[in-house]
Amino acid sequence: MSNWPGPGGASQGPPGQYQPGHGVPPQGGYYLPGQRAPYQPMYVASPPGNGVAVAALVIGITCVVFSWWGLFTLVQVVLAIVFGSVGISKANRGANGKGMAVAGLVLGLIGLVIYFFIGLLSFGLGWLI
Repeated sequence: MSNWPGPGGASQGPPGQYQPGHGVPPQGGYYLPGQRAPYQPMYVASPPGNGVAVAALVIGITCVVFSWWGLFTLVQVVLAIVFGSVGISKANRGANGKGMAVAGLVLGLIGLVIYFFIGLLSFGLGWLI
Protein backbone atom coordinates (compact mmCIF):
# COMPACT_ATOMS: atom_id res chain seq x y z
CA MET A 1 0.00 0.00 0.00
CA SER A 2 1.04 3.60 0.00
CA ASN A 3 2.73 5.39 2.81
CA TRP A 4 1.40 8.99 2.50
CA PRO A 5 3.68 11.10 2.98
CA GLY A 6 6.77 8.97 2.92
CA PRO A 7 10.22 9.37 4.45
CA GLY A 8 11.95 12.70 3.80
CA GLY A 9 8.71 14.44 2.86
CA ALA A 10 8.41 12.43 -0.38
CA SER A 11 5.32 10.52 -1.25
CA GLN A 12 5.20 6.87 -2.06
CA GLY A 13 2.07 6.91 -4.14
CA PRO A 14 1.10 4.63 -6.96
CA PRO A 15 3.51 4.21 -9.89
CA GLY A 16 3.39 7.04 -12.40
CA GLN A 17 3.40 9.80 -9.77
CA TYR A 18 7.04 10.73 -10.43
CA GLN A 19 7.28 14.14 -12.10
CA PRO A 20 10.04 14.17 -14.73
CA GLY A 21 12.22 17.24 -14.74
CA HIS A 22 12.12 17.54 -10.94
CA GLY A 23 15.43 15.78 -10.38
CA VAL A 24 16.22 12.27 -9.30
CA PRO A 25 13.41 10.71 -7.28
CA PRO A 26 14.17 10.16 -3.59
CA GLN A 27 14.61 6.73 -2.04
CA GLY A 28 10.86 6.29 -1.74
CA GLY A 29 10.56 6.98 -5.45
CA TYR A 30 7.91 9.65 -6.01
CA TYR A 31 7.20 13.36 -5.57
CA LEU A 32 4.00 15.21 -4.99
CA PRO A 33 2.99 17.33 -8.00
CA GLY A 34 4.95 20.58 -7.94
CA GLN A 35 7.54 19.30 -5.47
CA ARG A 36 11.23 19.41 -6.36
CA ALA A 37 14.26 17.72 -4.91
CA PRO A 38 15.62 19.61 -1.92
CA TYR A 39 19.24 19.21 -3.06
CA GLN A 40 18.79 20.80 -6.48
CA PRO A 41 20.36 24.26 -6.63
CA MET A 42 18.25 27.18 -7.76
CA TYR A 43 19.84 28.97 -10.69
CA VAL A 44 19.31 32.67 -11.28
CA ALA A 45 19.67 33.75 -14.87
CA SER A 46 22.02 36.68 -15.39
CA PRO A 47 20.87 39.54 -17.58
CA PRO A 48 22.01 39.39 -21.19
CA GLY A 49 25.22 41.11 -22.22
CA ASN A 50 25.36 44.36 -24.11
CA GLY A 51 28.02 44.21 -26.82
CA VAL A 52 26.77 47.43 -28.37
CA ALA A 53 27.65 49.29 -25.15
CA VAL A 54 31.17 47.86 -25.21
CA ALA A 55 31.55 48.90 -28.85
CA ALA A 56 30.33 52.42 -28.02
CA LEU A 57 32.88 52.72 -25.23
CA VAL A 58 35.79 51.48 -27.35
CA ILE A 59 34.90 53.65 -30.34
CA GLY A 60 34.28 56.64 -28.05
CA ILE A 61 37.75 56.28 -26.55
CA THR A 62 39.40 55.98 -29.96
CA CYS A 63 37.55 58.99 -31.38
CA VAL A 64 38.80 61.17 -28.53
CA VAL A 65 42.37 59.86 -28.74
CA PHE A 66 42.53 60.08 -32.54
CA SER A 67 40.44 63.21 -32.96
CA TRP A 68 42.77 64.75 -35.58
CA TRP A 69 42.27 62.02 -38.19
CA GLY A 70 39.75 63.98 -40.27
CA LEU A 71 36.81 62.15 -41.81
CA PHE A 72 37.77 58.89 -40.13
CA THR A 73 37.19 60.63 -36.78
CA LEU A 74 33.80 61.85 -37.96
CA VAL A 75 32.81 58.25 -38.77
CA GLN A 76 33.99 57.15 -35.32
CA VAL A 77 32.02 59.95 -33.65
CA VAL A 78 28.82 58.99 -35.44
CA LEU A 79 29.30 55.31 -34.60
CA ALA A 80 30.02 56.07 -30.92
CA ILE A 81 26.89 58.21 -30.63
CA VAL A 82 24.66 55.67 -32.41
CA PHE A 83 26.06 52.66 -30.52
CA GLY A 84 25.82 54.54 -27.22
CA SER A 85 22.17 55.37 -27.84
CA VAL A 86 21.33 51.80 -28.84
CA GLY A 87 23.27 50.46 -25.84
CA ILE A 88 21.34 52.69 -23.45
CA SER A 89 18.03 51.55 -24.90
CA LYS A 90 19.08 47.88 -24.58
CA ALA A 91 20.17 48.49 -20.98
CA ASN A 92 16.80 50.06 -20.20
CA ARG A 93 15.16 46.83 -21.40
CA GLY A 94 17.19 44.71 -18.97
CA ALA A 95 20.66 44.18 -20.43
CA ASN A 96 23.92 44.98 -18.65
CA GLY A 97 26.30 47.81 -19.50
CA LYS A 98 24.33 51.03 -19.16
CA GLY A 99 27.38 52.81 -17.73
CA MET A 100 29.53 51.76 -20.67
CA ALA A 101 26.89 52.92 -23.13
CA VAL A 102 26.58 56.32 -21.43
CA ALA A 103 30.37 56.67 -21.34
CA GLY A 104 30.59 55.82 -25.05
CA LEU A 105 27.90 58.36 -25.88
CA VAL A 106 29.58 61.09 -23.83
CA LEU A 107 33.00 60.31 -25.33
CA GLY A 108 31.46 60.43 -28.81
CA LEU A 109 30.05 63.88 -28.08
CA ILE A 110 33.40 65.04 -26.67
CA GLY A 111 35.12 63.69 -29.79
CA LEU A 112 32.66 65.64 -31.93
CA VAL A 113 33.45 68.88 -30.08
CA ILE A 114 37.20 68.26 -30.41
CA TYR A 115 36.77 67.41 -34.09
CA PHE A 116 34.97 70.69 -34.81
CA PHE A 117 37.45 72.65 -32.68
CA ILE A 118 40.37 71.23 -34.67
CA GLY A 119 38.48 72.05 -37.89
CA LEU A 120 38.04 75.67 -36.79
CA LEU A 121 41.68 76.04 -35.79
CA SER A 122 42.91 74.66 -39.10
CA PHE A 123 40.48 76.90 -41.10
CA GLY A 124 38.73 73.88 -42.53
CA LEU A 125 41.88 72.14 -43.79
CA GLY A 126 41.50 69.53 -41.04
CA TRP A 127 38.31 68.30 -42.75
CA LEU A 128 40.25 67.02 -45.73
CA ILE A 129 42.90 65.09 -43.82
